Amino acid sequence: MKLKHLELISVKSGHPGVLSLFDGVLWIAHGPKESAAVWVNARSANHADYGMAYRALEGALGEILCCKLAGEEGTLRKIESWMREQERPLANVAIRNGSFEVEFSPAENRVRISRKLRVLVVDDSKTIRNLLTKILNSDSSVEVIGAADRPSEALRLIESLKPDVVTLDLHMPEMNGLEFLRKFLPSHPIPTVMVSAVSLEEGSEVLQCLEAGAVDYIQKPSATEISEISPLLIEKVKMAAGVKVKISTLPGQAARPHRRKTGTAGSMERDQLLVIGSSTGGTEALRKILIELPDQVPPTLIVQHIPAIFSKAFAERMNDLCPFRVKEAEDGDEIRPDHVFIAPGGKQMKIRKRADGKKFIVINDAPPMNRHKPSVDYLFHSVAETVGGECVGVILTGMGNDGAAGLKRLRDAGARTIAQDEKTCVVFGMPREAILLGAAEEILPLQEIPGCLVRWFSQKKAA
Repeated sequence: MKLKHLELISVKSGHPGVLSLFDGVLWIAHGPKESAAVWVNARSANHADYGMAYRALEGALGEILCCKLAGEEGTLRKIESWMREQERPLANVAIRNGSFEVEFSPAENRVRISRKLRVLVVDDSKTIRNLLTKILNSDSSVEVIGAADRPSEALRLIESLKPDVVTLDLHMPEMNGLEFLRKFLPSHPIPTVMVSAVSLEEGSEVLQCLEAGAVDYIQKPSATEISEISPLLIEKVKMAAGVKVKISTLPGQAARPHRRKTGTAGSMERDQLLVIGSSTGGTEALRKILIELPDQVPPTLIVQHIPAIFSKAFAERMNDLCPFRVKEAEDGDEIRPDHVFIAPGGKQMKIRKRADGKKFIVINDAPPMNRHKPSVDYLFHSVAETVGGECVGVILTGMGNDGAAGLKRLRDAGARTIAQDEKTCVVFGMPREAILLGAAEEILPLQEIPGCLVRWFSQKKAA
């Protein structure tokens, strides 16, 4: 509930526990048997209030043994000064600027203070700004602290408000989202989620934003999609808040030039499969792995949790960067060496074997697995059924547990398996779950995975 200025919280007041928006000072007093508190609103507080607050606490407790203050620094310092002038017992203070949630249980003498997640929304459409604000503010642990319609205003708000997360549109006046990202991230490494309504042709721009340091992306919701998109947007923003931003390129530079090299040492055995699953942070992790592989690679199938509009753009971008063929998988594609197949967004991908022994891809509209479509587990289970241990499985960065059970099944069937380590993951969820299941033969930092793959497939060839 929202507390009123100088509202008393005690056992007698009928508040055994209170959850409130923290934008002031919680003045807590401990008596012989119980505790009480007064809420001092930062916007309404004045010097005369402090005596009233103290008397209210005395009335609730009879005797005050000590006090604690927690909240906004300006108001807190004024109360602290008043208490020292009046020689009132003060145990400690906790400065908490901004918006917080406070839970106070007088009977248990327990106080919990947690800051809300502060989000800045950047979009040139007022309708979208209002919609995103409504969605994010619907979660009690999230607060939209500002909204900007252009990069110059967004930069001013970033510097003054210091948000925990930024949601960023791709198309804006002054400069596009990619240019703005490259401008502010080096000096303000704030986790950023791209929220954009992009066409297929513009999908590569979103991928370049991820290469430049954006944490994640989501399609702009329409008014009819609020119920479907809201939980996902909130989840992505909360996840982003815990990410340490990694800026892999310098502002204004392309992520990497086209790399059509030939004659790379260490060719890989190509009669087994390589299967990879990833989610949040996965497009960048996959790029870093694929561009380090030799010209000749085993048949490779990849499931990246990705919206339908981006999967084709991602495949095309990887095809530009890699010396082998990378394509969005299509139903009936024959699984061949020197080909990398990316599961299409919004569809499930599995493999099957024909009577002549040739393997092919099946793309269908099967239900989500582990909430995902495409699902890593959906692919990995079909690979285990079709080729058993004749493959190498890899789980990369991502939220949740998709792929963990499938990787364990592959390892149990005799496949070699890798999980990305925590330090190099954007989100350690999927690899962690695979490791806990005992599904990972090796736990490796991202930069070591390409070399391990080359060694494993080369060892198979030498044997």
